[in-house]
Amino acid sequence: MHSIPQAMTWEFLRRGGWWFLAAMLFMISFPALVLGSLQRDGALNPQEPAIGSLHFVLSLSQQLAFSIVVFHAHGYPGRLYAWPVPTPTLVLWQLVPGMGALLLMTLATTGFINLLFGVGWPLWGPALFIAASWPAYQAVVWLTYRRPFRMMAGLALVGFGLGLWITYRYGGAFGSPRQMWQEVTPGECLALAAVVVVAYWAAVIGVARDRRGDANGSSRLSEWIDGLEASGRAATRPLGTPARAQLWSEWQQKGWIMPILEIMLMLIALGIWLWNGLPMNDLHEGLIGVGMFIPIIGVIIGLVIGSTAPGDGKTGMVPFLATRPLTDPALAGAILRTVAGSVLLTWVCWSAVRGLALC
Repeated sequence: MHSIPQAMTWEFLRRGGWWFLAAMLFMISFPALVLGSLQRDGALNPQEPAIGSLHFVLSLSQQLAFSIVVFHAHGYPGRLYAWPVPTPTLVLWQLVPGMGALLLMTLATTGFINLLFGVGWPLWGPALFIAASWPAYQAVVWLTYRRPFRMMAGLALVGFGLGLWITYRYGGAFGSPRQMWQEVTPGECLALAAVVVVAYWAAVIGVARDRRGDANGSSRLSEWIDGLEASGRAATRPLGTPARAQLWSEWQQKGWIMPILEIMLMLIALGIWLWNGLPMNDLHEGLIGVGMFIPIIGVIIGLVIGSTAPGDGKTGMVPFLATRPLTDPALAGAILRTVAGSVLLTWVCWSAVRGLALC
């Protein structure tokens, strides 16, 4: 490689590899099952509101699935801190390949669906939005790294703002879209470019601070939040067996990911519903749409929970984990119990919010 950007891009593509293709095939198969059934029965009408809703849900699903795959391919930039590269350059080439991959995967997935079923779904608007949203979410992660409470709050806030913006591109609808985002105006391009620029600036600050080892502020509020996070990470009592210790470790690292993502989606949906002052029926439709994400999130997060490597892009078991003092069935049981508990907690959270909305 003749330059560090080339090396980073090559590594990104190598680490992503078949994950990109697998994500695209998964996001094609989901709507293809629905549209194929309708086409076979002669009931496929691209003008139906339900078909527009399917496109909107697919766009959000693409954003979630492709972003997780891109994040997996990039990894956290901390592993590159020793490289002889300035922080702005490091951040830039952690973002640009990912944005390009998101843009191309979204265009390819939606374009293939249009080619197969002739539904005429928008291409460039959702693809540009997904690509521009990636730096915003990454900036939050890098600004709040090792601060889970702040990270959740930041992601929810950014998700609310971007979610509100994208709903207005579809007519301000919360349930079925009132229009399709077929044309991207210069003003919308400028707005997305502004998101990327601000996100890049914030990401550079976050990575530079972490690279120096600086603390994230020293106010009383910051110290109080740090205390909550520290207490949440600490074990409340000694664990009696290696199997229980492994289960606790698996849950702390991976078990909360799926429920937190679902809760964040519900908070974003609730915020958009309140902001627009929509009727209760729209909230019901929105929560049903959020519930549709549970299987999609489950498939993606299942890959994360099933991975036993230390974030290096591999899914095999590393030697360090294999030397722990417990049997293979106990280790597999800890992973499977984490999966089951994560799915159950996610479903309970969604059901509880859905039940409250129906009251």
